[in-house]
Amino acid sequence: MILWPWEEQELVQKAKESVEMVIGSEALVPSDDPRTQLLEQVCHRLWQQGISEKDKNNGIKEPTVYLIDNEELLDGVSYPCSAITLTTCWLRLIDYDENLLAAVVAHEIAHILQNHASEFYGMSFIIKVVTKLGEMIGNIIPGLDKERVQQRPILFLQEHSQKLEKEADILGQEIMARAGYDPAKAIELWELMVALEETNKSSLEQVQIPKSSHDEEGRGIRHVSDTFRYHPLKEHRVKYLTENLLQTQNLYDKAVKL
Repeated sequence: MILWPWEEQELVQKAKESVEMVIGSEALVPSDDPRTQLLEQVCHRLWQQGISEKDKNNGIKEPTVYLIDNEELLDGVSYPCSAITLTTCWLRLIDYDENLLAAVVAHEIAHILQNHASEFYGMSFIIKVVTKLGEMIGNIIPGLDKERVQQRPILFLQEHSQKLEKEADILGQEIMARAGYDPAKAIELWELMVALEETNKSSLEQVQIPKSSHDEEGRGIRHVSDTFRYHPLKEHRVKYLTENLLQTQNLYDKAVKL
């Protein structure tokens, strides 16, 4: 959903405020810590080698990444002000594997490049209006299934959100391949998430996964949440990333030969 320029500017400002709130309330890993240096190194390589010159010249700056010291909460958020926050729980989960980390970060970069936060915000606004109209119609027409009328716009928004996530998955896999990171690791990441889901069902020491997904105010998009309504099923992500592997493998082969 395309917003007016002034709306885009307001959205970016809201995102900046959200980032400032996060880094002001959370314990950040220092910039001289090897974990932060690894994250910054991966993000910089993805941006410099994995992004086309056209995308670099469209006014979006290289993302600033912040590593939050939280070993229990698996959280990663991309913001339309070109910022990414990631918890150390991700590093622990992937055992500091640089290629897996590239899969996580490339997905967030893809959200920023495709302006998904803005699109979701615009769509959310329309859905709220349609839902309100549905409530009004339900009160006027006797015998109408009000609950069904009200649920249809929400279901549409959830389907649209899943579409955005798939776009970020596919583009993210391509970005990491162009940067010389193994694109098969994007598949491995979601296989790991499937395994985590099963472990969480049987383990007392569960990894915490955020309840919410996309911010309806457009301030950020989460990498993962514990509900499939706004994200594709993890098994589905494994499937379509595997189908996309042939194309991205060619990009990877070209990158490593350079």
